[in-house]
Amino acid sequence: MEEHVCFQKLRPLHYPLVRYHLWRGRRVSAFDFDCDIKRSARLARLVDEGKVERIYIRPYTAEHGEAIDLVDRLYQDLKERPLPRAAAALLGDDAHLVFKKCLLERAFQRVYARRHLEALTQGGARALFIPESRALAALQSAAYALAALVQVATWAALSLAASIRPRREAARVRQAIALDQTFQLKFQGRRSFDFLLDDADLRREETVFLLNIPVSDSWRVPLERAGYRFLRAAGPSDLAREGARVPWAILASSLRAAASALFSKAGLEERQAFFRCLKAQLCWSAVHERVRFDHYIYANREDSSQIALNAAMR
Repeated sequence: MEEHVCFQKLRPLHYPLVRYHLWRGRRVSAFDFDCDIKRSARLARLVDEGKVERIYIRPYTAEHGEAIDLVDRLYQDLKERPLPRAAAALLGDDAHLVFKKCLLERAFQRVYARRHLEALTQGGARALFIPESRALAALQSAAYALAALVQVATWAALSLAASIRPRREAARVRQAIALDQTFQLKFQGRRSFDFLLDDADLRREETVFLLNIPVSDSWRVPLERAGYRFLRAAGPSDLAREGARVPWAILASSLRAAASALFSKAGLEERQAFFRCLKAQLCWSAVHERVRFDHYIYANREDSSQIALNAAMR
């Protein structure tokens, strides 16, 4: 009987275990849910040599629908837990969408893996599934809880420093266009970062570009001299350089919520979702202190961070 060993996520620390199973003559495969299976050079070599099978994740499968139904059922009870309620107090009911998205990512992985293993065993093979480490998940969960407190403390320190300087009025423009990914800065012509501007309905002087990724001054400054407007928003330090601050009332409510995250019993997905809600609330409050606009335009993104930002904007 053929033996299969399937890893939910292949990490560098699994290399000796992979070698052991290959030595025993077993077929080794790994799901590539995050598209990072070849990040480790040694593991990438095994994949390229065909010794480890890379299981590509098909888009828009029946497993997606099954995972959505599962999360809808589970979340009826989960939404009354402390962290979803704390996030909803910050962002409103839309915060629940962030939690459902984080849960959905994990639920889909489990459903997809189960269906794959069922197909193997029905074909007569023996399958061994190696899930992600619970200890690693616990460490990641604790890291998100601490990161929430650090985020609040960082903004408190930066806002205190900013309060010493004279406060500048927020600029007013018609629209903001988010630049979220490096590839948006690389092209010229029709695919340039400003391709939406037509000098008619969307004009340069009525637009601010939100730089949600770090960019060099050598790229930004010449464009500012040419009449483009940018707001550096890649993180607290960037926004602080722009003179942004977070109102004290929002900092106080965020601190209470972050403390509840630190001491509450919650899983990785809950703390991950809460952190993204908190971060979106703080960053968006700072952006709102520097610029106001009627329309927000961003590239198509479906991740939980964007959902949290949309909730903060409302």
